[in-house]
Amino acid sequence: MGVEGADRSLDQREVRAAFAEQLSWPDDRLLDWASRVVSVPNAGPADSFALHAPLELMARAALLPLVRAEHRDHARERIAWLAAEYQGTDLLGADPGSTGDRLPEDGTTSVDDLLTELLQALEAADLPAVDSCTRVLAAALTADALRRALGPVVAPSLAAAAHGSIALNLLGRTPAVRRSVLRGALREIGRQAPATVATAGLAAGDRPLVDALLAAPMLEVTGPERIMPMVRAGAPAAAELLADVSSDPVQATRALSRVAAWSMLQDDPEHAPYGWTHTLTIPQAVMSIGLPPRDAVAIAGSQVVGFRASMGTRPLDPAAVVEPDHDTVQALATGASLHFDAHLVKYTLACFDAAAADPEMAGLYLAAASNLARWWSSQPDDGFFDRPSLDLARQP
Repeated sequence: MGVEGADRSLDQREVRAAFAEQLSWPDDRLLDWASRVVSVPNAGPADSFALHAPLELMARAALLPLVRAEHRDHARERIAWLAAEYQGTDLLGADPGSTGDRLPEDGTTSVDDLLTELLQALEAADLPAVDSCTRVLAAALTADALRRALGPVVAPSLAAAAHGSIALNLLGRTPAVRRSVLRGALREIGRQAPATVATAGLAAGDRPLVDALLAAPMLEVTGPERIMPMVRAGAPAAAELLADVSSDPVQATRALSRVAAWSMLQDDPEHAPYGWTHTLTIPQAVMSIGLPPRDAVAIAGSQVVGFRASMGTRPLDPAAVVEPDHDTVQALATGASLHFDAHLVKYTLACFDAAAADPEMAGLYLAAASNLARWWSSQPDDGFFDRPSLDLARQP
């Protein structure tokens, strides 16, 4: 299986030389600069690196306070590396005739007007209008207000690899990261607007969600781990399994996270770096952005059924003993922050969040994060540091 992102070009010495000024700045200024860079969408369809870059930056920013003191400079260099590599992609040029990122001062256009215009632009795949509206709304609204306004449209979308929910979930977590980082995800959703999760009639009962998720069929779907076809492949099973499940958001969040972590630890390790990471990060985000509980459970549950149906190779055992893990939160955060892979960064943060939301099973989530770190430690590093980054992070 190919490893995404391992062929990125710059190394530590080149980043230090080219971005010495930015690396001399305090964290907030460095993150503001990096977020301005990754806020500019790609002109064409975003590849995996371009799609993940804004999410990766937000996750790296959130992990930075947890990084070991002796490796904070290394983690900051990875942030500069991310921005530098993103600058080398096919970025959208300046908007001809753009009036900037503020609402008109004459009061002719309101926030509600812009939201209506954005929804219409998404439906019509009018990408310039999507971007223009997103820029102004990101400047005008708080992160919480953006989640409330955009969540019902973004969460069911399978466009942008269903990563729009992750963008909304991480938004505002580190205030120095600009809210305009939403631009790329919204543009990709506009590119494939009709692709959504079917939720009608789901989560209308009181059956425990975990029972339904564990009963997902194994369809032996072959091919790349693409979000949209996997969720669609599992849709008939989701319609059957999720009709009578409870929409209790606390229990559902724990069920979804536990099934994702069990999948990482118990199922096919071939899917560890991408498939099982998405099984946690995307549904967790859907449950975290303030949707009505029934909608959230229907969307997130359908996603997990699709992932389990497409990638699962064996039944999961909730009673399986989780071996105590010797990697601390600090070690896991440091290792992820020094590594090149966006999925490792996002997943490590998601495991910490899951442990906070489900403290009874905190050991399960830390074990899952450790499992993914070990998987990556067996893969070639990208050569950014003189020593492999995961090994470097674990030095005493």
